[in-house]
Amino acid sequence: MKAIFTLVFVLVHAIVFSQGSTSADAQQNIYELGEDNTKGIVRIYDNRYQGVKGSPYLYPSWSQGKVKLEGEEIVGEAEIKLNLYQNDLIYKNSATKKVLAIDNASEFTINNPRTNKELIFEKVQFKLGKNKEMKGYLEVLYSNQVMLYKRYKVKFIKADFQGAYSSGRKYDEFKRSEELYVKDLKGKFWFLKPSKKRFQEIFSDKSSELKSLFRKDKLILTDEKAILEVIKYYESLH
Repeated sequence: MKAIFTLVFVLVHAIVFSQGSTSADAQQNIYELGEDNTKGIVRIYDNRYQGVKGSPYLYPSWSQGKVKLEGEEIVGEAEIKLNLYQNDLIYKNSATKKVLAIDNASEFTINNPRTNKELIFEKVQFKLGKNKEMKGYLEVLYSNQVMLYKRYKVKFIKADFQGAYSSGRKYDEFKRSEELYVKDLKGKFWFLKPSKKRFQEIFSDKSSELKSLFRKDKLILTDEKAILEVIKYYESLH
């Protein structure tokens, strides 16, 4: 019996260290092997996990901003963060350093720490089609007769490296994407696909004029400047 125990000890010791476990992890396995209630089951510590990529926030660090609450009350300069994954606006109290969520913000500005440009966000709620309802904070790219918004989205993708059919992803990831939305003259919201056909659908009352514009100017509609050019041209027709 002693010989069998020694053999099991050596095999487990070899397995644990071959997977790159720390000495503390290996020692824990040894302790568990000696327990009467393990029934031969020992945890194998897997160090292939590589942590988290990306961030759930618009900017990972705190940024200066101003917040306007529902009811026109204005919060002065504050350090704020926008959690894109949970669609939450949070701020840090300058005096107490406590972090608090702001549930009733109607709009806010936040400084881009790289460019120092001030971005404007509004809380919006609207329907797309019959059943899909959208709500949250959208960046205001253009505000006039027509509104152009940008929605930042973050999807959380879990690590997946265990099992025969795993993807081999060794890290969790917050993956960001962006979408554009237009609010037309009647206040209706549209998801903006970067295509000529979509513009003619949204601005159907001036479809022929837009068709002429697209024929004359070779606009790259994936570019925000070109999108604004189309919107401003449409507004000039009214």
